[in-house]
Amino acid sequence: MRKLRKHRDPCFMDDHRAERRSTDNDTKIPRMVFSSNFRVPPPCNLCLICGTGRNIDLDNVREGNVRILLAEVPVKRNACQTNSQVKIDFSTILKVDDNNRVILTIALRRHCDLDSTTLQEWELEFDRLEKLPFSFAFCDEFTNRLGCCVYTVEITHIDVRGGNRVDELKTKNTLIDAIVQV
Repeated sequence: MRKLRKHRDPCFMDDHRAERRSTDNDTKIPRMVFSSNFRVPPPCNLCLICGTGRNIDLDNVREGNVRILLAEVPVKRNACQTNSQVKIDFSTILKVDDNNRVILTIALRRHCDLDSTTLQEWELEFDRLEKLPFSFAFCDEFTNRLGCCVYTVEITHIDVRGGNRVDELKTKNTLIDAIVQV
């Protein structure tokens, strides 16, 4: 009769199992060891929401305060949760073609009902013809009182040193998504 081996949880290793020997040579390979009071957090429900990214191609854009929408993703509250965490991931490739130095201000904003909040701003500097990848991840606390919100990424300001217009401004491969703990 065969003996059944008791299943061992890999997160709870005994100290004598903390190292194992390599078959190739006698070097020891360290293994991760968790104390006996280590507990795996309970699984949480996650929801992925894919947003809409816009690829823009603009010529002769005036400097100053602007509102050029690059991407948006809607997030609705879950009635069962009082608080949720939202992680926004954004990426794009920006191309600026101008003979002057150009500084773009890009903002992540949250629009809920009649309330609009700027969560984070970034300044990107371009010299002449330049193409740069730009991406970020941002975590936000989403409370029940917010209802339905739309997270947007926008160019909010353009500064042209030595001029008053950007010859060409393009984005491509623009993506945004939200991961929401529900």
